[in-house]
Amino acid sequence: MTLPLIFISFHWGDLHRGLRSRVPDDAYRAGQGVSGVSSLDGGAVIRLDDHSEHRFDVVVCAEGYHSQSRTALFGSEPEYRGYICWRGVLDEREMDAGELMRSTFARFGCRGMPGSFLYPVPGADGSIVRGERLVNWGCYVPVAAEKLADFLVDSSGQRHDGTIPPGRLRPEQEHDFRTLARESLPPYYADIVNASDGTFAQAVFSVGVPDYHAGRICLAGDAGAVAPPFTGSGIFKAATNAINLAAALGAHEDLDAALAHWGASEAAMAERILDLGRQFDQAFIQGIPDFGAMNTTTAADWWTDSITHPEGFTFEARGFATDR
Repeated sequence: MTLPLIFISFHWGDLHRGLRSRVPDDAYRAGQGVSGVSSLDGGAVIRLDDHSEHRFDVVVCAEGYHSQSRTALFGSEPEYRGYICWRGVLDEREMDAGELMRSTFARFGCRGMPGSFLYPVPGADGSIVRGERLVNWGCYVPVAAEKLADFLVDSSGQRHDGTIPPGRLRPEQEHDFRTLARESLPPYYADIVNASDGTFAQAVFSVGVPDYHAGRICLAGDAGAVAPPFTGSGIFKAATNAINLAAALGAHEDLDAALAHWGASEAAMAERILDLGRQFDQAFIQGIPDFGAMNTTTAADWWTDSITHPEGFTFEARGFATDR
């Protein structure tokens, strides 16, 4: 089944360089650990590991899905979704010229490895020329909750809380994944997956929040709500949080009124995206159908019955042509 899609990909390193270049060096504190954040009347205080304290009018916490700030503010903890995402990238320079991907987002699923995806992203130097890009891929693999703690032990015996870093999967894990890829994926995609080095695995979590701020402390990105990855909302949610915060600050003379308006609005949108993520989980992980037995009509009916997009959020775009 083919659906039209407007999709813009990026490379994390390229994104970071662009953002970092806009922050003055004297305002950027690399390697400074934060031990805590707390509200004070008319502001908030950041405490660093060196015991120094720094007061600001507003503090925005963006420390990812295991956010300690979220827990401190609302007591919200991530919930494991029952599967992991095995991920990697392959430099197109390692592929035959005739095997290069076009500007295509490939998503497919099968029992044992549901919801896999592949798509090209800019190369490490930012190039988007075919042959100089990276192929970014991920394969969702069910791992029972009671087995997760043992799964998250890397090749050196170190235990991780959610992600085994690149190149540190245990040999038996890597072998099992690659075997599953060869048995489950179309050969073209299986070859890309098996040719990739330094692969890693992320446990998939979700969490909601009642608000995106408390006092003068704000949450952004995955430090706020976290939706299952099928929504494709991670970096875009973070960017939208920031854009909407700037807009709210510009629209209100009173800072606390601006934060109240922004926080409630972001939490409401996050809940709609979370609901969408739960639908995708049910459709593609818990209740994945036999796609091979479907035709165009039954696939379209399944999609319509399974997924209801929240207002203002859709992957579909009329009149947009894709190339293979």
